[in-house]
Amino acid sequence: MEEVIRRFLAEEHVHIIRETVKGEFNCRCPLPFHEDKTSSFSINRDSGMWNCFVCGGGNFVQLYAFVKEMPIWDAIGAIREKFGIDITHGPIVTDFPEYEERFRGFFEGDEKLGALSDYFRSRPHDYYLDRGFSKEEWLLWEGGFDPVKNCVVFPVKSFVGGVVGLVGRSVIGKIFMNYEGSHPKSTLYGINMCGNRKTVIVCEGLFDTHRVRRVLGDRVDVVGLLSAEFSQTQLAMLSYWDEIDIWLDNDEAGFEGTRLLCETLLDVGKIVKIVPYFADVKDQAEKGILDRTLVAGWENRMSFVKSFVKTLLDDK
Repeated sequence: MEEVIRRFLAEEHVHIIRETVKGEFNCRCPLPFHEDKTSSFSINRDSGMWNCFVCGGGNFVQLYAFVKEMPIWDAIGAIREKFGIDITHGPIVTDFPEYEERFRGFFEGDEKLGALSDYFRSRPHDYYLDRGFSKEEWLLWEGGFDPVKNCVVFPVKSFVGGVVGLVGRSVIGKIFMNYEGSHPKSTLYGINMCGNRKTVIVCEGLFDTHRVRRVLGDRVDVVGLLSAEFSQTQLAMLSYWDEIDIWLDNDEAGFEGTRLLCETLLDVGKIVKIVPYFADVKDQAEKGILDRTLVAGWENRMSFVKSFVKTLLDDK
C-alpha cells in the first residue's frame, strides 16, 4: 500500500514533507477544492486512511474519488486497473459490497436519497419534542416525517455532507429502520458536523448523538454508530481522533460493543475512555435525564488499561 500511496501522491505532484513515527505521510492536501498552504493533510502509508484538518478524512478509495472527481465505484475500478490491487479486500477493509453493476446506483444515489430526505422535511414532530429536544435541533439534523411508515426520518451524511442513507424511528413501538439504498455503516452519524478536535464521543443511536452533541458539542466531537455494532469502515474513521470516549447504551449489547471497541482501538495505540452512567437509564437520550448528568458522566469518564479492559467489562 505504501508504494501505491507514493505513486499516487507523485502523480498528483504532491511532495511528502514529513514521515511520522506512526507511519503517516504529511503533505499539502491534494483535494482539488482545497488550496492548502500549511501541510494540513496526512495519510497512513499502511492503511491508506487519510485526514485533512479542513476537508475531513476517509479511506484511499474516497481520496482517489475526490481527487479524480469520479463516483466511488468508478474509483474502485480505476484503482484495481491502475495499481493492481482490489481495494474491497485484503488489508484495506472498507465494508463496501463487491464491485458489481447492481451496486453502482448505491453511492451515486446521493441525489435520490437527498431528494427523499427533502420530501420528508417537515415541522418538528411532537414525538421528537416530547423526548426533550428542541425545534432548533430538529432543523440542525434535518429532521423529517414519513406519514406512510409513521416515523421520524433523519439523513445520514458522509464527512463532506453527501447523503448516504436515511434512517427512521417509528413514533409507535420504537422501531428503527433503514431506507432502501441506505448504507449508514459507511460513515459515522454526525461526522459532517465534527471539527478539528482531538477527542470524539461515540454514541449508539440517533437521539443519543443529538443529545450529547447539544450538551458537549462545544468541547468535543460527537458521532453515532447507529447500533451497538460497528463496521470496519467506522472503526477506521474513529482512528482519526487521538482519544475516543465510548458511550454506548447501558445494556448487554452496549457492553459488548464497548468491549470490542476498546480492544480494537487500544491495539492500535489510541487513548480509549468509557463514559459511565450516573442515572439508571438505558441511554443518554432517555426522556427526563438531566443535561448536567450527561456532563457529569463525561467529566468523570474512566480510563482503562489494555490488559484489564476485558476483565473489567466482563465484571460490569
